[in-house]
Amino acid sequence: MDSIAGTAQRLWELGGHENGDAGRGTPALLNGGYEISAGHGCVQAVLRAVSILKCIAQDPHGMTLREIVRVTNLAPSTAHRLLTTLQSEGFVQFKPEASRWLVGHGAHLVGVAFLAQ
Repeated sequence: MDSIAGTAQRLWELGGHENGDAGRGTPALLNGGYEISAGHGCVQAVLRAVSILKCIAQDPHGMTLREIVRVTNLAPSTAHRLLTTLQSEGFVQFKPEASRWLVGHGAHLVGVAFLAQ
């Protein structure tokens, strides 16, 4: 596991989550993809957006829309709408020359705030 993916996994685990935790409405890693389970009181759109962030965080070179769709099992139109919304808030960035989505500065700021606690 590279350092970015390792850090993302450690942050996820520090938050009290482990793979296979979908019963409480959290995305669980399943066969290389994310199962999105909207549990009691969970907002499906937020779970889907978080699953995209976690997916992109696994690859330091970013991911194409097609790769994100394959891993998250989201419809391409849904994934694209969520990506553009996350981009508008700085949580992901798009590199047009490579057609790849990467983690943005907004996600970094949230991670730094967590580590500073």
